Amino acid sequence: MDGRFLPVALCAHFELKREFIMAWYRIGTVAITAGQTTVTGAGTNFSANARVGDALLGPDGNWYEVTNIASATVLSILPAYKGVTVAGGTYAIAPVQGYTKTLADKFNDIANTWGSTLAGLGAVSTENVVPVAKGGTGGNTAALGRSGLGLKAAAVADIVGTVSQSGGTPTGTIFERGSNANGEYTKYADGTMECWLSISVTDQAIDTVYTGGVYQGTRLWSFPASFIGIPVVTPGSFRWGSAANWTAIAGTPSGSTVTLRGFDMVSRAAGTAVQISAHAIGRWF
Repeated sequence: MDGRFLPVALCAHFELKREFIMAWYRIGTVAITAGQTTVTGAGTNFSANARVGDALLGPDGNWYEVTNIASATVLSILPAYKGVTVAGGTYAIAPVQGYTKTLADKFNDIANTWGSTLAGLGAVSTENVVPVAKGGTGGNTAALGRSGLGLKAAAVADIVGTVSQSGGTPTGTIFERGSNANGEYTKYADGTMECWLSISVTDQAIDTVYTGGVYQGTRLWSFPASFIGIPVVTPGSFRWGSAANWTAIAGTPSGSTVTLRGFDMVSRAAGTAVQISAHAIGRWF
Protein backbone atom coordinates (compact mmCIF):
# COMPACT_ATOMS: atom_id res chain seq x y z
CA MET A 1 0.00 0.00 0.00
CA ASP A 2 1.25 3.48 -0.87
CA GLY A 3 2.35 5.40 2.20
CA ARG A 4 0.14 8.31 1.17
CA PHE A 5 -3.01 6.21 1.74
CA LEU A 6 -2.02 4.90 5.19
CA PRO A 7 -1.86 8.36 6.81
CA VAL A 8 -5.51 8.98 5.90
CA ALA A 9 -6.57 5.95 7.95
CA LEU A 10 -4.16 6.79 10.73
CA CYS A 11 -5.28 10.40 10.81
CA ALA A 12 -8.92 9.37 11.04
CA HIS A 13 -8.01 6.92 13.79
CA PHE A 14 -6.14 9.55 15.79
CA GLU A 15 -8.90 12.14 15.34
CA LEU A 16 -11.54 9.68 16.58
CA LYS A 17 -9.41 8.77 19.60
CA ARG A 18 -7.99 12.16 20.51
CA GLU A 19 -9.82 12.22 23.82
CA PHE A 20 -8.14 8.97 24.83
CA ILE A 21 -4.52 9.73 23.88
CA MET A 22 -1.89 12.38 24.47
CA ALA A 23 -1.85 15.57 22.39
CA TRP A 24 0.35 15.68 19.30
CA TYR A 25 3.74 17.34 19.63
CA ARG A 26 4.57 20.13 17.16
CA ILE A 27 7.05 22.41 18.94
CA GLY A 28 9.94 23.77 16.80
CA THR A 29 10.86 22.81 13.23
CA VAL A 30 12.71 19.96 11.55
CA ALA A 31 15.31 19.49 8.81
CA ILE A 32 15.22 16.25 6.78
CA THR A 33 17.27 15.23 3.77
CA ALA A 34 15.52 13.36 0.95
CA GLY A 35 16.12 9.62 1.17
CA GLN A 36 17.54 9.82 4.73
CA THR A 37 16.12 8.54 8.03
CA THR A 38 17.56 11.18 10.36
CA VAL A 39 15.35 14.04 11.52
CA THR A 40 17.13 17.04 13.07
CA GLY A 41 15.03 19.41 15.16
CA ALA A 42 15.40 23.05 16.07
CA GLY A 43 13.70 24.19 19.27
CA THR A 44 12.46 20.65 19.87
CA ASN A 45 12.54 18.29 22.83
CA PHE A 46 12.03 14.88 21.26
CA SER A 47 13.46 12.91 24.21
CA ALA A 48 10.82 14.26 26.59
CA ASN A 49 7.82 14.30 24.24
CA ALA A 50 8.16 11.33 21.90
CA ARG A 51 8.50 7.58 22.17
CA VAL A 52 9.77 4.88 19.87
CA GLY A 53 6.76 3.64 17.92
CA ASP A 54 5.09 7.07 17.66
CA ALA A 55 3.99 8.35 14.26
CA LEU A 56 5.70 11.37 12.70
CA LEU A 57 3.81 13.47 10.16
CA GLY A 58 6.60 14.85 7.98
CA PRO A 59 6.77 18.18 6.15
CA ASP A 60 5.94 16.22 2.98
CA GLY A 61 2.57 15.11 4.40
CA ASN A 62 3.63 11.46 4.77
CA TRP A 63 3.52 9.43 7.96
CA TYR A 64 6.65 7.73 9.34
CA GLU A 65 7.38 5.45 12.28
CA VAL A 66 9.74 6.85 14.96
CA THR A 67 12.37 4.13 15.38
CA ASN A 68 14.92 5.82 17.64
CA ILE A 69 15.20 8.97 19.74
CA ALA A 70 18.83 9.98 20.11
CA SER A 71 18.39 13.31 21.88
CA ALA A 72 16.13 16.31 22.29
CA THR A 73 16.90 17.34 18.70
CA VAL A 74 17.60 14.10 16.81
CA LEU A 75 15.41 11.11 16.02
CA SER A 76 15.21 8.42 13.35
CA ILE A 77 12.30 7.36 11.13
CA LEU A 78 11.19 4.59 8.82
CA PRO A 79 10.78 4.45 5.92
CA ALA A 80 13.40 6.91 4.61
CA TYR A 81 12.09 10.41 3.97
CA LYS A 82 10.14 10.50 0.69
CA GLY A 83 9.86 14.24 0.21
CA VAL A 84 12.36 16.81 -1.01
CA THR A 85 15.05 18.04 1.35
CA VAL A 86 13.64 20.57 3.78
CA ALA A 87 15.08 22.86 6.43
CA GLY A 88 12.82 24.44 9.01
CA GLY A 89 9.80 22.38 8.03
CA THR A 90 6.70 21.82 10.13
CA TYR A 91 5.93 18.39 11.55
CA ALA A 92 3.80 16.59 14.13
CA ILE A 93 4.45 13.59 16.37
CA ALA A 94 1.37 11.60 17.33
CA PRO A 95 1.32 9.06 20.14
CA VAL A 96 -0.35 5.79 19.19
CA GLN A 97 -2.72 3.41 20.93
CA GLY A 98 0.16 1.01 21.53
CA TYR A 99 0.69 2.81 24.85
CA THR A 100 -2.55 1.37 26.18
CA LYS A 101 -1.52 -2.18 25.30
CA THR A 102 1.96 -1.70 26.77
CA LEU A 103 0.46 -0.41 29.99
CA ALA A 104 -1.97 -3.32 30.13
CA ASP A 105 0.86 -5.79 29.52
CA LYS A 106 2.98 -4.26 32.29
CA PHE A 107 0.11 -4.32 34.74
CA ASN A 108 -0.64 -7.91 33.81
CA ASP A 109 2.98 -8.79 34.58
CA ILE A 110 2.61 -7.15 38.00
CA ALA A 111 -0.64 -8.97 38.66
CA ASN A 112 0.89 -12.32 37.70
CA THR A 113 3.93 -11.72 39.91
CA TRP A 114 2.31 -10.11 42.94
CA GLY A 115 -1.38 -10.98 42.64
CA SER A 116 -1.37 -13.80 45.18
CA THR A 117 0.70 -11.72 47.59
CA LEU A 118 -1.70 -8.78 47.34
CA ALA A 119 -4.67 -11.09 47.76
CA GLY A 120 -3.08 -12.48 50.90
CA LEU A 121 -3.16 -9.05 52.53
CA GLY A 122 -6.90 -9.41 53.01
CA ALA A 123 -8.55 -6.57 54.92
CA VAL A 124 -5.15 -5.05 55.69
CA SER A 125 -5.00 -3.74 52.13
CA THR A 126 -7.83 -1.30 52.94
CA GLU A 127 -6.36 0.04 56.19
CA ASN A 128 -4.81 3.50 56.32
CA VAL A 129 -3.23 2.57 59.67
CA VAL A 130 -2.85 -1.15 60.30
CA PRO A 131 -4.04 -1.99 63.84
CA VAL A 132 -2.05 -4.19 66.20
CA ALA A 133 -4.72 -6.89 65.91
CA LYS A 134 -3.89 -7.21 62.20
CA GLY A 135 -0.13 -7.23 62.62
CA GLY A 136 0.48 -3.47 62.50
CA THR A 137 1.53 -0.92 65.12
CA GLY A 138 -1.75 0.95 65.39
CA GLY A 139 -0.07 4.29 64.66
CA ASN A 140 1.24 6.36 61.78
CA THR A 141 4.07 7.98 63.79
CA ALA A 142 6.87 6.44 65.82
CA ALA A 143 5.31 7.66 69.09
CA LEU A 144 1.85 6.30 68.23
CA GLY A 145 3.39 3.03 67.06
CA ARG A 146 5.22 2.59 70.37
CA SER A 147 2.04 3.42 72.26
CA GLY A 148 0.03 0.92 70.21
CA LEU A 149 2.57 -1.81 70.92
CA GLY A 150 2.61 -0.97 74.63
CA LEU A 151 6.25 0.15 74.64
CA LYS A 152 7.33 2.47 77.44
CA ALA A 153 10.00 5.17 77.59
CA ALA A 154 12.80 2.59 77.75
CA ALA A 155 12.10 1.80 74.10
CA VAL A 156 13.76 5.05 73.06
CA ALA A 157 16.37 5.31 75.83
CA ASP A 158 20.05 4.63 75.17
CA ILE A 159 21.42 1.68 77.13
CA VAL A 160 24.60 3.30 78.43
CA GLY A 161 25.32 7.00 78.88
CA THR A 162 24.28 9.58 81.46
CA VAL A 163 21.34 8.77 83.70
CA SER A 164 19.00 11.59 84.69
CA GLN A 165 15.56 12.11 86.16
CA SER A 166 12.82 14.69 86.46
CA GLY A 167 10.47 14.52 89.42
CA GLY A 168 11.42 10.92 90.01
CA THR A 169 10.86 9.87 86.39
CA PRO A 170 13.96 8.62 84.53
CA THR A 171 14.79 10.81 81.52
CA GLY A 172 18.27 9.68 80.53
CA THR A 173 19.94 6.38 79.74
CA ILE A 174 19.31 3.06 81.48
CA PHE A 175 22.82 2.66 82.93
CA GLU A 176 25.69 5.02 83.68
CA ARG A 177 29.14 3.60 84.34
CA GLY A 178 32.09 5.62 85.62
CA SER A 179 35.34 5.52 87.54
CA ASN A 180 37.89 7.85 89.13
CA ALA A 181 40.68 7.73 91.71
CA ASN A 182 38.15 6.75 94.42
CA GLY A 183 36.87 3.63 92.66
CA GLU A 184 34.13 2.68 90.21
CA TYR A 185 30.36 3.11 90.15
CA THR A 186 27.22 2.16 88.23
CA LYS A 187 24.05 4.26 88.32
CA TYR A 188 20.72 2.72 87.29
CA ALA A 189 17.73 4.54 85.85
CA ASP A 190 15.56 3.52 88.83
CA GLY A 191 17.80 5.52 91.19
CA THR A 192 19.95 2.65 92.50
CA MET A 193 23.73 3.17 92.61
CA GLU A 194 26.61 0.86 93.42
CA CYS A 195 30.18 1.91 94.24
CA TRP A 196 33.19 -0.34 94.78
CA LEU A 197 36.85 -0.07 95.66
CA SER A 198 39.76 -2.44 95.21
CA ILE A 199 43.25 -1.01 95.73
CA SER A 200 46.69 -2.02 96.93
CA VAL A 201 48.51 0.62 99.05
CA THR A 202 51.65 0.86 101.17
CA ASP A 203 50.79 4.07 103.01
CA GLN A 204 48.26 2.57 105.42
CA ALA A 205 49.48 3.03 108.98
CA ILE A 206 48.71 0.71 111.88
CA ASP A 207 47.28 2.30 114.98
CA THR A 208 49.98 2.56 117.61
CA VAL A 209 47.63 1.07 120.16
CA TYR A 210 47.83 -2.69 120.47
CA THR A 211 44.67 -3.78 122.23
CA GLY A 212 43.80 -7.32 123.13
CA GLY A 213 46.39 -8.79 120.81
CA VAL A 214 44.94 -6.99 117.73
CA TYR A 215 46.59 -4.39 115.51
CA GLN A 216 44.21 -1.92 113.82
CA GLY A 217 44.36 0.14 110.60
CA THR A 218 41.84 2.59 109.10
CA ARG A 219 41.30 4.27 105.75
CA LEU A 220 38.81 6.94 104.67
CA TRP A 221 36.99 6.01 101.43
CA SER A 222 35.47 8.86 99.46
CA PHE A 223 32.88 7.32 97.17
CA PRO A 224 33.51 7.75 93.41
CA ALA A 225 29.96 9.22 93.18
CA SER A 226 27.80 10.63 95.95
CA PHE A 227 24.69 8.93 97.34
CA ILE A 228 21.56 10.89 98.17
CA GLY A 229 21.37 9.16 101.56
CA ILE A 230 23.38 6.76 103.69
CA PRO A 231 24.37 3.68 101.66
CA VAL A 232 24.85 0.09 102.83
CA VAL A 233 28.61 -0.48 102.98
CA THR A 234 30.19 -3.93 102.94
CA PRO A 235 33.93 -3.85 103.68
CA GLY A 236 36.02 -6.44 101.87
CA SER A 237 39.65 -7.44 102.31
CA PHE A 238 41.97 -5.28 104.46
CA ARG A 239 44.87 -7.66 104.51
CA TRP A 240 48.54 -7.00 105.21
CA GLY A 241 49.78 -10.24 106.72
CA SER A 242 49.21 -13.96 106.77
CA ALA A 243 47.59 -14.11 110.20
CA ALA A 244 43.86 -13.93 110.90
CA ASN A 245 42.29 -10.60 109.90
CA TRP A 246 38.86 -9.05 109.47
CA THR A 247 37.24 -5.73 108.58
CA ALA A 248 34.51 -3.35 109.70
CA ILE A 249 33.46 0.26 109.25
CA ALA A 250 34.20 2.96 111.80
CA GLY A 251 31.18 5.07 112.61
CA THR A 252 28.24 5.79 110.32
CA PRO A 253 28.84 6.41 106.59
CA SER A 254 27.72 9.64 104.96
CA GLY A 255 26.50 10.04 101.41
CA SER A 256 30.05 10.75 100.27
CA THR A 257 32.50 8.94 102.61
CA VAL A 258 33.01 6.01 104.95
CA THR A 259 35.91 4.99 107.21
CA LEU A 260 37.05 1.43 106.68
CA ARG A 261 38.80 -0.37 109.56
CA GLY A 262 40.94 -3.48 109.32
CA PHE A 263 42.13 -5.79 112.14
CA ASP A 264 45.08 -8.17 112.14
CA MET A 265 46.49 -10.47 114.76
CA VAL A 266 50.05 -9.77 113.55
CA SER A 267 51.75 -6.39 113.24
CA ARG A 268 52.84 -5.07 109.84
CA ALA A 269 56.16 -3.54 108.95
CA ALA A 270 56.08 -0.07 107.43
CA GLY A 271 55.86 -0.12 103.61
CA THR A 272 54.07 -3.48 103.43
CA ALA A 273 51.40 -3.57 100.69
CA VAL A 274 47.84 -3.63 101.95
CA GLN A 275 44.94 -4.86 99.82
CA ILE A 276 41.76 -2.92 100.55
CA SER A 277 38.32 -3.48 99.01
CA ALA A 278 34.74 -2.44 99.79
CA HIS A 279 31.29 -2.17 98.24
CA ALA A 280 28.50 0.35 98.84
CA ILE A 281 24.94 0.38 97.51
CA GLY A 282 22.29 3.08 97.86
CA ARG A 283 20.46 5.65 95.73
CA TRP A 284 21.62 8.54 93.60
CA PHE A 285 18.11 10.12 93.66
